[in-house]
Amino acid sequence: CLQAYLLTVVAEAEILGSAFAGKMHLCDMGAKLEACPGPKDCQGPGGTSFLPPRLYSFDVWQTRNFVRDSLIAIFPDRKEDIEKLVDAGEYGMENYYCRGACCFLFMMSMMDDLQKTANLAGLLYYVPSDESKWVRYDIPQWAADKEQAKSVFGWSEVHLVKFGISGMPFRWKVATAIFVFIPKAVIWYILATLGIHFLMETAGIVDVIMNSLALTFIIQLDEMIFAILTTGPVKYMMGNLEDYALIDM
Repeated sequence: CLQAYLLTVVAEAEILGSAFAGKMHLCDMGAKLEACPGPKDCQGPGGTSFLPPRLYSFDVWQTRNFVRDSLIAIFPDRKEDIEKLVDAGEYGMENYYCRGACCFLFMMSMMDDLQKTANLAGLLYYVPSDESKWVRYDIPQWAADKEQAKSVFGWSEVHLVKFGISGMPFRWKVATAIFVFIPKAVIWYILATLGIHFLMETAGIVDVIMNSLALTFIIQLDEMIFAILTTGPVKYMMGNLEDYALIDM
C-alpha cells in the first residue's frame, strides 16, 4: 500500500504538476551544450542559444522569466532595455550522458526485484497443490540419536527443526497470486516506466543522481518494512527456509 501511495504522489507531481506549471518535456534540450553556440540544436525553449553560464533548472528559469516579464509589464517604455539587461537564461539538461547512465543504473537496480517476482511465479506453478508440511524435525542420519548430533556441533533443539517449501493448497496459490504476485508485478512495471520518465525529465546532474537513488528506495520499501517490523522468530524461519529444488541434479 505504501509503495502504491508513493507511486501515486510521484505520478501526480510529475504528470499533473508539470502540466499545470507549464513545464515542457526536457527531451534533449542542452544535450550538445559543449558545442554551443553553433549547431541548430543549441536553441532553447526561450528562443536563445544554450550557454553553460546561463543554463538553469526549470524552476529557476521560470522565475527569471517571470521577473523579466513583470518588469516589462511595469515599465513597458523600457522594454528594450529590460530585454537587453535582464537575461532569463535557458532551460536544459546539464549533462546528457549522466542522465543516460542514471537511467541505466536505475533499471539495473530494478532487475533484482523483477527476478524475485518471476521466481515467485515459478514457485506458484511448480510447487505441488497439496497440504504438505513446511516444518519438520530432522535428526541427521549419521547420528545415533539427537543428543549425539547436538553434542558434536553444539546444537540446541531449534537446530534440528528444518523449514522447507513443500506443498501449497490451490486456494492459497490463488490468494498469493492475487495479493502478492500481481501487486508486485504491477508496482514494478509502474515504477519502471514512471521512474524512467521522471529521470528523463530531470535536468541537473546532482538531481538526476539523487532521484535515481530515491526511486530505488520505493521498490525496496517492502523489504525494509519486513526487516524492521517482523518479529525475530519469523526472521529466523525465513532466513533458514530451504530452497525448493525445481530440478533434481
